Amino acid sequence: SGGRPLARGEPFSMAKPSGKKRSLLIGINYVGQQGELHGCHNDVIAMKKYIEDAGYPSDEASMKVLMDDGSHESPTMENIVAAFGWLTEGIEAGDSLFLHYSGMYMSCTQVCT
Repeated sequence: SGGRPLARGEPFSMAKPSGKKRSLLIGINYVGQQGELHGCHNDVIAMKKYIEDAGYPSDEASMKVLMDDGSHESPTMENIVAAFGWLTEGIEAGDSLFLHYSGMYMSCTQVCT
């Protein structure tokens, strides 16, 4: 949202990206586990198309996708933390970063370093 407040019921829109553009998309369906979800991978696929249409490139240097589908890098805690580092590495004022997460959440009592 670029720091703008979001109002319920209003269409979502993004500012045109500028500078270096990077995106991180994470979808966790918890495949084969109790409580398995069924829409998180679809969310990532839909968001990928949305941000590509908005001007974000999808090459490997610009976009990272983590999904537990066996085809993408697995969204383990270690890989997610590393992906956050990749997303923010070398950023400068005016760069555009995009993060999308779809999955369950849990609180963590341990700080990741």
